[in-house]
Parts: sequence; structure tokens; C-alpha cells
Amino acid sequence: MNEDRANLKSLLILNFPGYFRDDMIRLLFWNAKVDEYLERGVFGELRASGYQPEQSASLKSDPNKYDAVFLGIMMAKKLGDNRVRSIQPPVVIVAVDSNPEESMHYLNSGRPPALAQDYIEMVYQAEPFLASLDHLKGINLIDE
Repeated sequence: MNEDRANLKSLLILNFPGYFRDDMIRLLFWNAKVDEYLERGVFGELRASGYQPEQSASLKSDPNKYDAVFLGIMMAKKLGDNRVRSIQPPVVIVAVDSNPEESMHYLNSGRPPALAQDYIEMVYQAEPFLASLDHLKGINLIDE
């Protein structure tokens, strides 16, 4: 748990499809290495567009893309860095769809099915991350 909190500066939450709320947490995983799909398919798009914290990352027309990189924006500001590219793994992803089939569909986009299933199963080991999220709420980095 202490190790997880020590890594909070590396925490990034991708929010689908709205702002973060407790009842939206349906799936999350801790990724200790670079996820190539995220790196190319999501972070790459952000970098290519010169994304900065002051800008909106809302792409509601495509539910398979990010709607808001909410905590990433906050952490980049806190760290004094204006580009998401500086935030390194480990990464937490929160998918807010309560429908397991929709969550699986999202995770299967660009990933081998077995890998997606591993991520989904890790929700059962999520208690340390939920505690970390509570901590971030406590220091006002994310909304209640």
C-alpha cells in the first residue's frame, strides 16, 4: 500500500465517458510496464496534438477514445509539467461503463483478448488502488 502511494505521481486516469465519480468505477488495472496500445493509440494521439493541461481532451463522438484525461491533467499541473508525455507508467485506467461486455469491447480494441481478460480480472485485486483514489480525493486532486 505504501509503495502504491509512493507512485501516485505516476498515476493517470483515463475517464470514459465523463468526469470521475466513485459509482463509475467498474474496471481498473495497474500497469507496471508500457502498454503499447495506450502508448500508440491514446498517448500518441495526445502528443501528436500537442496536448497541454489547459486544453480539453473531450472526444465524445467516439466512445472508444478518451473523453477526458482528468487526473493526468491535474498531476501534470501539480508536477509543473505542461505535457502528458512526462507522466510515466505505472498507469491506472478507469473504465466507467457498468456493462461488462462494453468494458471488454473497449479493452479488446487493439489488445489480445487474453490480455484484456487479465486486466478485467484484476478488478478483484483493486483495493489498494481504490484506497489510493480515496487519498487523491482527500488532497483535492479529484472531485468527490
